[in-house]
Amino acid sequence: MTEYVMDGDDNAMVRYLDRVAATILATPREPIYRIAQHLHTRYQLGATFITCGNGGSAATASHFAGDLTKATRHDQRTPVRALCLNDNMTGLTAWSNDTTYAQALSEQLKSLGRPGDVFVPISGSGNSPNVLQATVYAKQHNMLILALTGSDGGQLAAMADVAVVVPSDDMPAIEDVHLAICHVLVNELKASVAR
Repeated sequence: MTEYVMDGDDNAMVRYLDRVAATILATPREPIYRIAQHLHTRYQLGATFITCGNGGSAATASHFAGDLTKATRHDQRTPVRALCLNDNMTGLTAWSNDTTYAQALSEQLKSLGRPGDVFVPISGSGNSPNVLQATVYAKQHNMLILALTGSDGGQLAAMADVAVVVPSDDMPAIEDVHLAICHVLVNELKASVAR
């Protein structure tokens, strides 16, 4: 068995970490601030935060919903209500089987979303058909759409009330930055809930 040896600054790990760091620095801050403000306001109004995505973005959406409900908890304050449409495996697979995968998120949103709620679609490309259909439904039913996307923003950025567009075509880097943004937003909401 050979010993694992890193080959200095030219190795793939360092290059990847450098790409992620550069992508974080290139990501605009202003829409992140605006999303943080909206989350604070909608929390005070009693809104539910509903997330979704595909693949790695589904994992980020689930992680974000989980953090919103647990990491923001304060003994003297009303807990944040959040859920991820991807976490309902029965609903996701039933709607995918009985209609189409493109409808699997929007059909769940019809049961769970209400006017005034916050819908957080996450899509690295901004063009995932099921995320877009759910976003159309959210828009038609007066939910606030706060999107995380990448590359040129795709169709999703144009549909959102506020969109953070990570300026990269490197999908793993986009997904890493999306998760970092979610952690920033959770930390900000936690601080505002405690005030």
